[in-house]
Amino acid sequence: MLDIEAGKANALVMHESSRLARNEQLANHLLDRLAAAGATFVNSLMDLDYASPEGRMFFNNEAAMNAYSSRKTAQHSRKGKLETFLQGLPVGAIPFGYQSQLHPDGTTNRKVPPVPVPEEALLIQRAFEDRALGRSPVEMSREWNALGFKPRSRKGIERFSKRTVAAIIESTFYMGCVVHHGEQRKGQHQPIVSEEVWLAAQRPKQRVTRRLFPPLLLQGLAVCAACGNGIYPSRPVKGPKYPGEHYSYYREPSPDFNRECPHAGLLWPSEAPDRLVDELMRSLSMSDDWLAYVADEAGKLPEDVVQRRTQISESLRRTQKEYLAGRLEDAEYEALRLDYDNELALLPAARRDLLEPLMRMESFSSLWDEGSAEARNDACRAVFHRVALDMKKQTIEFYPAQEFEPLFRVRHALHVTDIRPARGSR
Repeated sequence: MLDIEAGKANALVMHESSRLARNEQLANHLLDRLAAAGATFVNSLMDLDYASPEGRMFFNNEAAMNAYSSRKTAQHSRKGKLETFLQGLPVGAIPFGYQSQLHPDGTTNRKVPPVPVPEEALLIQRAFEDRALGRSPVEMSREWNALGFKPRSRKGIERFSKRTVAAIIESTFYMGCVVHHGEQRKGQHQPIVSEEVWLAAQRPKQRVTRRLFPPLLLQGLAVCAACGNGIYPSRPVKGPKYPGEHYSYYREPSPDFNRECPHAGLLWPSEAPDRLVDELMRSLSMSDDWLAYVADEAGKLPEDVVQRRTQISESLRRTQKEYLAGRLEDAEYEALRLDYDNELALLPAARRDLLEPLMRMESFSSLWDEGSAEARNDACRAVFHRVALDMKKQTIEFYPAQEFEPLFRVRHALHVTDIRPARGSR
């Protein structure tokens, strides 16, 4: 179509109209574009002039039949997938660790449940157990690739990644369930892991190595602004200049750490970013003026809510006036007042998206000052979704958790920007 509109061709040839479009609106849109470009549509099965009124009418009939055929096929497909799901059979591709059973002629039999592949099933069972003990998907993906296992990929991907392994561990198929459009039920296939092991893998234990030293504020939250991958804490070399055992840097992994990044290998002393995070948390939690400001903002309702509250209040006043004047019976007055009261009760009196996180902040101030390094790190994990560090420019960008986004929007509108230089005036 773009070549035709650019004047490189003057006709579009199809062996039938259903290959052009299977939707009435799209079919007519394409024919209009051809007509506007002075080009023609040629159906190799029929010698028709689609530019004529009769041909356009015939084309519309074809488009309607093509759309009907497409929608009917989709309906049957949805019905077939639902029936497959209700029978406890997997809908879609058979996941890694299983294989389809075969008919006597060697073709796939999808009417019976898939069966585990012994060597893959052992690998997956160990992966769930290792994940429950805190082993990372990155380590497991490297091991699987080294052992020569390959994922089931329609795109031709031949190596496991951390996301592939994480998706396997999160899948309920391995504990004997099938899923279709968010609904889950027990499947006919043999589970590879028990429900207890599956649940344990969803709540892995903390790696002991991460608790050797007190965590930094952004430990587990910091990501690289250039590549989006994790930034890790690093401790200095022992010596008289660095007494004690503690983390003192945020470190971007070196270039040989299986990824490419323009900031690879850079270090940033943790004092500067942690100081900014500390200031930000204190500004949210310890200022009475700030808390009062947010409480005042929470009382500001959308204009349509305010107008409706005003209208209901006026209606109540008029109803009461009519009742006192004797123009309404007791039962009628009580019914009207009940309706108005119920509607008022359903209308918001304050913005809950601000009040709920604010109530957490009100009790947060003392906890922040008195909390341990672990408690402060956990608090940052609760408030922020992630924090992007630019290791070269040494700037920080904060991404709050969803429930705290309203508070940060109000704070930003008042006096603060979310991106601040970490040192000097840069």
